[in-house]
Amino acid sequence: MKRIAAVFIFVSAVLSGCGEPTHKTVSGAYVDKDGSTLVFVGNRVKALGVVPRETSFTQVGDTVTYKFAGGYSVQATVSGDSLITNYGYVYKKVD
Repeated sequence: MKRIAAVFIFVSAVLSGCGEPTHKTVSGAYVDKDGSTLVFVGNRVKALGVVPRETSFTQVGDTVTYKFAGGYSVQATVSGDSLITNYGYVYKKVD
């Protein structure tokens, strides 16, 4: 009986990772073809440019959502090492 319990615990431990979300947490720098850069650190995103901006973001699954002051809400989908926004911009991870 103890052997069956030990096997059950082992199998449960091995399978415990099954069903985990496969999305990556967004972090680091992403650049689009025009050179616009977004840097994700912790729960903050910075847009680097003439007027740098910073705000918080949320991530649920493969969807990242943020809004800069006075700006439009952005939803981006994580696709491999890219972020594709609801406005059609594609940012590639650079670090």
